Amino acid sequence: MSHIPVVAAGDPHGAYAPILDFCQRQERSGILVLLGDQDLEEPLSDALEPLYANHWNVFWLLGNHDCGRNRYYDNLVGSLGLHPDGHLGGRCIEAGGLRVGGLSGIFKEKVWYPREGTEAPVYCTRADYMRQVRPPERWRATTTQPEIPELRGMPLRMRDAIFSEDLERVAAAGPCDVVVSHEAPSCHRHGFRALDLLADQVGCRLWLHGHHHRSYGDRLTLPSGREMRVVGLGIGECRRIDGEVA
Repeated sequence: MSHIPVVAAGDPHGAYAPILDFCQRQERSGILVLLGDQDLEEPLSDALEPLYANHWNVFWLLGNHDCGRNRYYDNLVGSLGLHPDGHLGGRCIEAGGLRVGGLSGIFKEKVWYPREGTEAPVYCTRADYMRQVRPPERWRATTTQPEIPELRGMPLRMRDAIFSEDLERVAAAGPCDVVVSHEAPSCHRHGFRALDLLADQVGCRLWLHGHHHRSYGDRLTLPSGREMRVVGLGIGECRRIDGEVA
């Protein structure tokens, strides 16, 4: 019996035709995970309407571009009004027999930049960060629009920042067979060892990421000595991950 399709898609950057085509060629409806930088000029539910109409479950992560313009953010996060479970950041879901964890955003020096994995955070939590944000700089602190709760009031251009509390949330939600993220672990030349440590914590066997627009596969030796497969996806590149984790 075939697996339920579980498809990961690299940064769309506004181009959804390749993703729609890939998903519609699968043998049945399944699960789609977008790895960030959606760059939506229309609501997500409109961009992917054929998939929603055919009962695909769509999950997504925030990328840095998604927090670069009001309309990109609204067209993505506004989808929570219709699909409240869509944001995968800080969670682990059951997907086609796999436990898939998600980590939104990118590391920023103003918050935490754990290239070697040992660097102390400037701010561990968003609550810590928000204490030094003046009220006029807070964005939509009282909005009635659909929202990611932990981001309420955060300045838009900081909503893509990874805090150490985010890794803690993923670790607490684990174990995970697969982790998907926008940022890359250390096998990529711009990757971060802090993600290697997270992979060890949750028992991850396959890590997929976007952000760097490079399609590649690698094997990464984790701090525990265990090996993990890493896959980077190019712009709009789709890959089925069901059946890839033994």
